[in-house]
Amino acid sequence: MIDLRYHVYSLAAVIAALAIGFVFGTSSLGKGADVKQVERIVNHYERSISSLRSSLSEQQDSLKTARADLNRANSLCAEMMPVILKGRLAYRNVAVVQTGDYDDLIPEIRAAIKDAGGNVTSVTRISPDFNFNDDNAVASVISKVGVPVHVGESGREALLRLVAEAVVGGRNKDKLLALRDSGVVELSGDYGRWNRLIVIAGGLRNSSAGRAGIVDAPLAESLSNLGVRVVCCEPSDAEVSEIQEWQRLDVSTVDSADKPWGRAALVFALAGEDGHFGQKRTAERLIPRIAETRL
Repeated sequence: MIDLRYHVYSLAAVIAALAIGFVFGTSSLGKGADVKQVERIVNHYERSISSLRSSLSEQQDSLKTARADLNRANSLCAEMMPVILKGRLAYRNVAVVQTGDYDDLIPEIRAAIKDAGGNVTSVTRISPDFNFNDDNAVASVISKVGVPVHVGESGREALLRLVAEAVVGGRNKDKLLALRDSGVVELSGDYGRWNRLIVIAGGLRNSSAGRAGIVDAPLAESLSNLGVRVVCCEPSDAEVSEIQEWQRLDVSTVDSADKPWGRAALVFALAGEDGHFGQKRTAERLIPRIAETRL
């Protein structure tokens, strides 16, 4: 955001420098300083600065009012969430896979699913410290864990397929634990439950060498091949958005899952609404149409 106060003070400094330069410049030419002319210049720019300060004050007041209105709207949306989402995911198991860097997004996702009557059975975090681009590291884990590599499948894809199978239906739980011990994943929850709904929680703080294409895409594809519904989401302030990469896949996306409307969109997407929802330019709509009828 542009800091107008900085520009006001910068302008004042420039004006002072110009006035001083004018005085010394005319003195050096031996003409003497035209004090009245300098005063006229300074007075003119002082009036300009005063006007700019007044405008700045008005804009700051308007901004405060807008922020207060937005905070009230967010609070209202948050209070309405349990009513709007009630029963949308009743008795449904949901597994969350975190591929991004925003840990504080996970409690928001949990709360939305709980408000909708669903149950988050597990949260699996793909370790940001494991380099899926390192063929030697991948090969070492495959050998150590005993991950089968299918024909036409890369080692990286084999690892992510194993994660997908374990998250969806509890298959290869022993190998999943071995992946944890190898630093590939972090595990939390019950991996003995069947999950037909999967949330991939992404959003990066830096480019991470194309992590969305390296990890998220093959993971989402493996999950979809297992016949489950996958919804990918990220926070509204993600420094590196993964939405465009996800949109190449056959999955729904939410680009502001940290906001009340984003959490509502996430629930409705899990419940069967297809599309790309949120507030960024990649979104088709803010929320699914069916959600609008419940507001």
